[in-house]
Amino acid sequence: MVNYPVIDLHEDIAYYLMNSGRLEEEFQDFDIDAPGRQSDIPKLIRGNVKIVFGAVFPIHDTYNPLIGERISSGYGTRSIKSYTPAASKLIGFEMIKIYLVLTRRFSRFRIIESYSDVEQILNSDLIGLLMSVEGADMIDDPYDLLLLHRLGIRALGITWNFDNRYGASCFTRKDYGLTMDGEELVRLANELGVIIDLAHASRNTMIDVLNISKKPVVISHANVQGVHKHLRNIDDDVLELLSRNHGVVGITMIPSTIGPQPNTDSLVKHVLYIHERFGPDIIAIGTDFLGIEKTPEDLSNIGEITRLISKLVEYGLGDNDIRKITFENALRVIRNNLS
Repeated sequence: MVNYPVIDLHEDIAYYLMNSGRLEEEFQDFDIDAPGRQSDIPKLIRGNVKIVFGAVFPIHDTYNPLIGERISSGYGTRSIKSYTPAASKLIGFEMIKIYLVLTRRFSRFRIIESYSDVEQILNSDLIGLLMSVEGADMIDDPYDLLLLHRLGIRALGITWNFDNRYGASCFTRKDYGLTMDGEELVRLANELGVIIDLAHASRNTMIDVLNISKKPVVISHANVQGVHKHLRNIDDDVLELLSRNHGVVGITMIPSTIGPQPNTDSLVKHVLYIHERFGPDIIAIGTDFLGIEKTPEDLSNIGEITRLISKLVEYGLGDNDIRKITFENALRVIRNNLS
């Protein structure tokens, strides 16, 4: 089997560094293969990962028992996170700065701002960081996206697990879908070449965006309802619209979204479910490494991503399918947005 490049549609690098309690030390040794760390430069190299969507996650710790009660099941300590717009903006800018500093400290990293950057990265030993805001909570006004675009943001999630002025989230009490401000945000993102990310969005928000977006979208890290029921997983109606949109879903390593036995065999069931019903062209990889407390039993870091790829081959997927899943499908979406 050829060792194809990998595009990972979601890693929480900045969140991990910012909340490690030892930011400066982690910065200094991110080029060391640290035991127990889900991702770092040596592991990315070992997994042949060429592009990472680096999350800008503008949510902070606060006490919110109502939210905690609603989303604590299966989702770890993030159940006590919340946001205020002002704090979210400050946190978001700090995380953007973290990615910029990473590229100054480690010559292996390059920020992706255009498709020509992608082409250079794929033909070199560089690793591309495509900065992606996870939830539009730091955006007071749709036109704040103009500022974020200038700062290098090239992907934008409509929501995290909270409803906001742009759309309902997967944990909403009333699924009102995409708002008028959300429609304007999608329109502007399409115009600027910012990839829309529907991970964490509600079903109706996903459907609304997929019906209006002129560019292909990503659902950066999610699995499928047809294999395992979970509020973060997506159903066949959304998958059908995603196929028409020519977007992709990144199969994710979040154990609670995988099934009762979160391992590579269970992950493959999600891939095969999509493949059998919708073909190989909408499947990608979005690990959520560095943003999850636990990992699949036999896939503990990004350097081991070849275990999933080998398992897909074992279950009968051919070379053409593997190439699409590891990088070609995601690359198509990047090209169609950033070009």
